[in-house]
Amino acid sequence: MEDQSFFVQQPHRETMKTKRVFYATLLFFFITGCATPTPAPTAIPTETSAPRPTATLTPTATPIPIPPLRVRGLAYSPYRDCQSPDTEAIPSLDQVYEDLEIVAKMANGIRTYASTGINAKIPAVARGMGLRVSAGAWLDDDKEANQREIAGVIELAQNVELESVIVGNEVLLRGDLSEEELLGYIEQVKAAVDVPVTTAEIGSLLLQHPKVMQAVDFQMVHLYPFWEGQSIENAARAVVQRYHEIEEAADGKRVVIGETGWPSAGPQFSTALPSPENQRRFVQEFISL
Repeated sequence: MEDQSFFVQQPHRETMKTKRVFYATLLFFFITGCATPTPAPTAIPTETSAPRPTATLTPTATPIPIPPLRVRGLAYSPYRDCQSPDTEAIPSLDQVYEDLEIVAKMANGIRTYASTGINAKIPAVARGMGLRVSAGAWLDDDKEANQREIAGVIELAQNVELESVIVGNEVLLRGDLSEEELLGYIEQVKAAVDVPVTTAEIGSLLLQHPKVMQAVDFQMVHLYPFWEGQSIENAARAVVQRYHEIEEAADGKRVVIGETGWPSAGPQFSTALPSPENQRRFVQEFISL
């Protein structure tokens, strides 16, 4: 996405199929249970001409005010508490409108994770609200479902103004597809659409698959210092450092952070401690950096 440098993650149920993303950061929501409505996120002020903080800023324990600009993008999936793509409880189109009306005040664009069912309706709604869209095709080990997703994202790219297409989300991490199978899906989509095509993967794992990095038009990486056992004191800066490492290996291709963040609850992982305070600190320092 031409003017987009990162996506911060809203909870989405597709990626909750893995332990890693079960604890993935909930930047604006903390899910407390089916009986409790999901609270609305706090809107980030709209863009102004104020200068952005530079990457030389050193994170401190003191909360840093969020800069007066929208985040570049939000990772958006429409499933609310007790809703799931694996059940009959799915979001309504009205709920998608409600979500995106909030998102439009917070971000310049969104990425999606699937292109069938209710997810196929999201890009057109988002574009109608002025949001840029990178549309995703959800891939796993179900080959028939994969082809429906590929057909769906191709149809979207041919009928809705998209910034890019994301073929698969962490499929190498989960082991749902081999590298060869993923490359086949990427090439299938690239042959059918006129927008940049990528896949989304954990940054460290992507570096182990240079053929995938070569096949995509730009790199979309997920960077979670929590899962590397980083303490909160160094977490935001660790993301920036890893980003630059991937840039060096990207052969001049653009690198976009597709997901990042810090969990608000759950078990401690090495020196990484989940808490609302640490989540808030990570977000503030990351955006500042």
